Amino acid sequence: MRFRQLGGFFTHSQSDRNRLGRHGKKSGSGWGPSGDLHPLAGRHAAQDGRQQHCGAASDRDGIVGGMKHGTNYVIDMELVRHRLGTSKKQRSTFPSAWHGSSRTVRPTASDVTFFMAGPQKLRYDWRVMVELTINAGSRSSPRVYLETFGCQMNELDSELVRGHLSALGYRFTPDPGQAEILLYNTCSVRQQAENKALSRLGLLGREKDDGRELVIGVLGCMAEREGAGLLNRMPQIDFLCGPGELDRVPMLIDNALRNEVVARDDRVALQGTRSRRTATLAAAEDDLESLDLSRAFDPQAAAAGGRSAYVRITRGCNKFCTYCVVPQTRGAEVHRPPDAIVDECRTLAEQGVIEITLLGQTVNHYRYVHGTALDAGGREVPQVGPGTAAFRNAGKDPKGRSVTTFADLLQRIHDEVPSVQRLRFVTSYPRDFGDDILEVMAASPRICPYLHVPLQSGSDRILKLMNRGYDVATYLDFIERVFDHLPHAAVAGDLIVGFPTETEEEFQETCDMVRRIPFKNNFVFTYSPRPGTPAIKRLEDDIPGPVKRRRINELLAIQGEVSAEVHRSFEGTVQEVFVERVSPLEQRRPGGVELGWEGPSMQLSGRTPGDLITVFQAPKGVEAASLIGQILPVHIHGSAPRLLMGGLQRAEMGP
Repeated sequence: MRFRQLGGFFTHSQSDRNRLGRHGKKSGSGWGPSGDLHPLAGRHAAQDGRQQHCGAASDRDGIVGGMKHGTNYVIDMELVRHRLGTSKKQRSTFPSAWHGSSRTVRPTASDVTFFMAGPQKLRYDWRVMVELTINAGSRSSPRVYLETFGCQMNELDSELVRGHLSALGYRFTPDPGQAEILLYNTCSVRQQAENKALSRLGLLGREKDDGRELVIGVLGCMAEREGAGLLNRMPQIDFLCGPGELDRVPMLIDNALRNEVVARDDRVALQGTRSRRTATLAAAEDDLESLDLSRAFDPQAAAAGGRSAYVRITRGCNKFCTYCVVPQTRGAEVHRPPDAIVDECRTLAEQGVIEITLLGQTVNHYRYVHGTALDAGGREVPQVGPGTAAFRNAGKDPKGRSVTTFADLLQRIHDEVPSVQRLRFVTSYPRDFGDDILEVMAASPRICPYLHVPLQSGSDRILKLMNRGYDVATYLDFIERVFDHLPHAAVAGDLIVGFPTETEEEFQETCDMVRRIPFKNNFVFTYSPRPGTPAIKRLEDDIPGPVKRRRINELLAIQGEVSAEVHRSFEGTVQEVFVERVSPLEQRRPGGVELGWEGPSMQLSGRTPGDLITVFQAPKGVEAASLIGQILPVHIHGSAPRLLMGGLQRAEMGP
């Protein structure tokens, strides 16, 4: 058995492997750096810096029980074999992937959970990372290209996949032409997003036909929605992996790299119609939580110079809007334990992150009932989200158990991780958005006064057809409460035009709502029928394309006027701007005449606490790139419909 180490490998002889017990190790012993077994005096394996290199799977008295705080353990199980019995007790000891009749199995990447939360007595707050190294030393590390389509949730999923594969020795390249493995993390919310991914896959099919050796993987929502049929339509694809199975990506890559015929089941990892997660979500079977917990944050690949990061607090959605595929592709709503979320925020802060955005499909519906979802070791694990009635009973549980609401979670992160200077969250749902959240936001200076709350339509009839669960009056009441608590809040929304049966009068009702509410911006889309949704089954897409395009252009023009007014209201103020990027800007005279003799200068771009994009010039003598990731005071002297323009308030700039 080989153990991946920086600069080399530990090697164990076949005779040593033969001495392994059923759990993959000799009871009471551990591996030494020379490859020999040694007594587990302190139950620690060989150490190289902050990396521990351990033997195979241990029982509750073995190596895992002695893992050190804050240490990254890399375990290579390439040649390990486990013989399982058939008794219920024996089967329950191992991860779900190993359950079944008596057989010899080959552990895979999904079995990482066994170390994180199986029979071992590990604690989340140890922050132990356990990774499975696939085929370490057996071949050179392949290069991987990963492209992401869609929302922030997909961006975080891609970050986790990148970190997982990097820890296993895979190298990433920004050039698809230099990669042996090409991964596409896809989106299914609109057909346009799928078309982009399908176009990439079509080109790669021709390259494969021309003899280029590639492994092509399709991840994310399109893989889940299309299912295994996509492999028949596009045989160039080697594997599919849905958003609920991303911990299995290394296994799928490993299967594809074997250069042998692989069974269909070994090429597909999809949740399907039945989620693998149960109501209690035993951590030994919830490998996605282990993927979040073992996150390998890469500042080089992160936004704003590595100082901004996403943290997932919920997965999936229970709302079942008639036009939306998310409940199909991401599954039921699942809420992570608050301690795990706070610990992840703390770990990111220790790595220099100063802005964290909490993610959830309906983030304000986060609600964790303590004492109801525990693993065998008594640790809290993710739990299925409760129904709407539970949110109306804010912070209480019928059985008297303590509850962490979204407001509680915001307060905890704000108070317990003070080095996070900006705390954001997306996306909110207008129904059941309690005043308790707004009160915490108003009293917490580091929580940004920004809310992204989709409206979707200004017509009560259309909202009902969409199954949004609220009416226009409810949304307006929410907006009124927002500005009562947060007078300087910035609000963004989503709107769909051309929903089936939408009349011209109903479209005008949406226009009236946009004129009435001071949205800083709206993300406006034409209705896109999605296979498998209730809307496509029940409603004919009866609005002609030209009508949809006219309506979207009309609505965008109205929103442009509203956005211009909102941005203009910030002129003359000083805004704290989190600098995200730098781009060249040619100096121009008023009227747009280029002053070529002055040469290019560098424009910095960032965001205010209210998420308004702000641009300003880098000071003379200061390297513009050095300001990325800083929060700087900018005096706003001009604006545009989607932009603030200003200059630095002072020369003193610190980290």
